[in-house]
Amino acid sequence: GSGMHTYCLMKYFKFNRLTSIDISPYAKKYVKHLLEYAGIGCDNVSLEAGDIYNLDSRLKFDFIDRP
Repeated sequence: GSGMHTYCLMKYFKFNRLTSIDISPYAKKYVKHLLEYAGIGCDNVSLEAGDIYNLDSRLKFDFIDRP
């Protein structure tokens, strides 16, 4: 994706910390720019590029959106 899910989550919900993983390094850069442009900021967001199917199975997430 283009990082729009991360943008929408950050715009409409409050998070102490959000980890966003996208397979596209471009989406990582794009959503960072979008959050900064919208004045939301990235202080509590960890933007990662990677494949969610290859994550450590011991990691826990509250929300996973996949195609």
